Amino acid sequence: VPLWLSLPLAWVAIELLRNYFPFGGVPWGNLAYSQRHFSLLIQVLDVTGIYGVLFVLTLVNSVLAEIYLWLRRRRGFPRAAIIVAALVLIGTVGYGAARLQQINKRMEFAERMRIGVVQGNIAQRDQWDAASIDEAIRKHIELSNTFAEDELDLMIWPETPHPSAVTPEIRHINKLSGLPAPLLLGILSYVGKKPAQWPPQQQDREAGFALYNSAIIVTPDGEVFGEYRKQHLVPFGEYVPLRWLLRNVKPIVPVGSNFTAAETPRLLQLPIRQSPHIQKLAVL
Repeated sequence: VPLWLSLPLAWVAIELLRNYFPFGGVPWGNLAYSQRHFSLLIQVLDVTGIYGVLFVLTLVNSVLAEIYLWLRRRRGFPRAAIIVAALVLIGTVGYGAARLQQINKRMEFAERMRIGVVQGNIAQRDQWDAASIDEAIRKHIELSNTFAEDELDLMIWPETPHPSAVTPEIRHINKLSGLPAPLLLGILSYVGKKPAQWPPQQQDREAGFALYNSAIIVTPDGEVFGEYRKQHLVPFGEYVPLRWLLRNVKPIVPVGSNFTAAETPRLLQLPIRQSPHIQKLAVL
């Protein structure tokens, strides 16, 4: 296999391995993310995922390197490489153009959702400070109320603006009632007996206790309408693998305890006024 082809294949294999192994992988900083602004190129994501975009990117650059070496008279003219790269690039961009045309036509007749995004800019060091919790919630509620006249279908808060926790038994959050639209936010949830110290330390957890990194939907009345629990946890960020060996290592997140990975995926149902065709939200 020539180098201009083996290098892209190797790069794809390495990133695929890094995203899942070891211990669930660390899917951050994939090279394909750099192409997020190039709509024609990234439509192939719905077929190949990020690995197709990565292959095209590395293939084209490998062929450009071959052309550079040819210009420096260190290699022969890379005819086969240029033909393959051109066909792959034209096919990818052509597919992207066709998909964008389809999407634009569907968008002309699609129902719209009005979504408001709130970012309170709470410092990481303050998110788990008990003295700052009420202020963080007050700030997000105040910003959310600026949408009162906009007739939103959904509001979205950041990952940890409400640094307390919910259980399956908690179906109402008084502090979040009275908002102008249903709310999607990140929150901690748990099952089992809550430890006396919060956030819970690993040594304080009793049998049957499980802590989840969750997202919930809260209605304007404060009702907890649905919950999603994260499945793919970040090693050393949200849990410590091989805990029997690395017992003195703590997770990076300030919760101070291992999260539990959810076993099954779940769709969040949205209590919105629009068509039932857009009443479900996939949380990835």
